Formats: sequence, structure tokens, C-alpha cells
Amino acid sequence: MFSFPQLSFMYFLYVFCIFCFSGVIGGLPPITEESAFLPQLYFNLCFWGLLGGYFPPDSRGYKGASPHYCHKIVKGVEKHHMNQVVGDLHIHTLASGHAYSTVWEIAQVAKKEKMEIIGISDHGPSMPGAPQAMYFEARGHFPREIEGIKMFMGAEVDIVDKEGKLDLPDRVLKKLDYAIVSFHPQVFLGLSLEENTEILLRVLDHPWVEIVAHLGNPKYPIDYQAVVKKAVACGKLIEINNSSFSISRRGSAENCQQIALAMKAEGGKLMVTSDAHYCGEVGNYEDALDMLREIQFPEERIINLSREKLEDFLQQSINRRRQR
Repeated sequence: MFSFPQLSFMYFLYVFCIFCFSGVIGGLPPITEESAFLPQLYFNLCFWGLLGGYFPPDSRGYKGASPHYCHKIVKGVEKHHMNQVVGDLHIHTLASGHAYSTVWEIAQVAKKEKMEIIGISDHGPSMPGAPQAMYFEARGHFPREIEGIKMFMGAEVDIVDKEGKLDLPDRVLKKLDYAIVSFHPQVFLGLSLEENTEILLRVLDHPWVEIVAHLGNPKYPIDYQAVVKKAVACGKLIEINNSSFSISRRGSAENCQQIALAMKAEGGKLMVTSDAHYCGEVGNYEDALDMLREIQFPEERIINLSREKLEDFLQQSINRRRQR
């Protein structure tokens, strides 16, 4: 017969094997600041291991980290965390035509997530179902603060042709707080690597475009090194879009890492965004932050980890528009 200590050890090994197997097959959940300590880890191993290795989603509905980031459980125990994301400038409302929340609902979630700054960036008129230019010009009705959350109005403008034309005219772009530029297949299918790169290099010269969105989309081959160098020279930001790791633009993860590494080498600045199309996605940046941790991207160059840096970026963007 086995002694009690021997039985306990065998039981632990059994649970641990279930835990490891389920992690390989289904991925592990993110280790948060609240759970990244050994007693909680042991609890997860034993209690949830009995249920076949199932791990419950967190309160934001996040379904767990992808298998690529399973090893983050070890780094979580080491308690190495980037600072809280204080603001997100890439969020869509009902007005975009394929998003599902109001400005008010977004602000409520942002408050719950302890965020301080929110930017609404609905799609421009070339996107099917998106608003016309008048929506962006009626900014006088846009709330500048909701329950302590500072609100900014931008737009995600689309590139519509090989000349780099944008789907909002300059007279509208000038009235915004900031503008994000992007490619979407519903608007422009894109061309060769050389042509797509040339288009973006041209657009980066636009004085009222501040951020390049989801640059890692594999549907649009681009010379990342060339675009990164131009963005840094022009003082523009490139976003790391959390949605690109899970919901949209499948196959973007490796490209996003290449872009971040190029930005790190060139001394450029990034912004982490949710690209939320539903208010429950606001505050979810785990995959993007995991990747940036993995490559040891300097935290001080992720501008929305600092309220001061984010507000300074926005104020400069607004000032440029008012000076012209």
C-alpha cells in the first residue's frame, strides 16, 4: 500500500499531466496581476485540472492566450508586467456600420477598466455602412468627457487608390483630433509589395495622418523596414492592433512582431490598440502586450502606457490642425 504522502504526490503528478496536456492542445489563459503568484497557480493546477484542464475566461470574455504564448505562465509568476494601458484611440461605435456599441457604453467599460482616455475612430465613408463626412464634421455634439474619461474624436480613414487618396477630404481631416490610416479589402484590394509600400510612404507625408493601423495584415505585402523608417522620420505612430492576433486579419502575428522589432531598432514609438467593435473588447490588449514583452520593446516608447505622453501626442496633433 502507498503511504499518504506518496498518494498525494501521485495525485499531484496526475493533475499536473492533465494541466500540461490541456495547455498544449488549447492554450493557457493569461496570468493577470491578481493571479500571478504561486498559491493561485497551484489552485489552478489542482482544482481546474480535475475538470479536464479547463480554465474559465476572465471577466472581459477573453478566451485564453494562444498556444504561441503558453510559456507566459512562467513569466507571469515572475511578475514582469508592462504598465496599465491608459488610453485607446482605435475604437468603433455603431456609426461604423459593423460595430455594436455606443459612445456611452464604450466609456462605461473604459471606466471599469480604469482607463483615462478614449478615442473614437469610426470608419470613413468608403467603408460599406460607414457614416458620411457630415458625421465627422458635427463634432460639436461629441462629448469631451464622460464620467471622468477624456474623449477624443478621430477617424479611421481608408486608402482608396494607388495614388494614396483618402476617403475623407482635408477639410474634414483638419477638424478631427487625430486620424488613423489603413487598408481594407472592402475598399481597396491592394497591389504588389512595391506599390503598397510606395502608397504608404506617400500617405505618411500627409500632415493630418498620425497613426498607421494594422500594418501587419498579410493581405497587403509591405516593405516594413521602409515604412518604419519613414514613420519614424515623420514622427508618426504605428499601432500594434490586438485584434490582429485573434479576431481579424489572421496571419498577422508574425508580421506584427517584425514591425515591432523594426520600430525597436529604429527608435520609433508604438501605440497598442484594441480596434474594438464591441464595448466588451475595450481594455483587452493581452496578445499585443505579450508580444511586446517577448521582444523586450521599451515601455517608454509605447505612448499609451503614459497619460502624459498620450495627452502630449494628442495635443500636438490638434495643434498642427489649428495652425494650418
